[in-house]
Amino acid sequence: NTKDYPIVITNWRLKFADKECLLGVDTIPSQGYILLCSTGAKESLTTYGKVLGVSNFPSLTNTGGNLEIESGIGEVIDQVNYSDIWYKSAEKSEGGWSLERIDPMNTCSTFGNWMSSLSTTGGTPGLKNSVNAENPDTRSA
Repeated sequence: NTKDYPIVITNWRLKFADKECLLGVDTIPSQGYILLCSTGAKESLTTYGKVLGVSNFPSLTNTGGNLEIESGIGEVIDQVNYSDIWYKSAEKSEGGWSLERIDPMNTCSTFGNWMSSLSTTGGTPGLKNSVNAENPDTRSA
């Protein structure tokens, strides 16, 4: 959440490929994070911060796909259609590494604003992305 206020995510939906799951009732803290995962993985991720376990959580592939978050009224909150070339590393694209958005203020969901994590652990769950930097969208609208 890049906002200075908490965001209520009641009845939001996460969509990936042909799968969809309901996020239930929760709040993302202002300037904060919430980790989304399957209900079975929730306990193992609590050391990273606030976690929301979701029934029918989709399996995200390394090869890519369309990932979308929608509000309870069907408004697209964020969307990315990623590919394995976005890792910018053949080794990292094979698994164990997260794709991270470079500039969270740049809502451009294209290759140039994403790359594989620089963290030696493969990702930064519950923290600012390891690749975080200003990366403004310079293309004209």
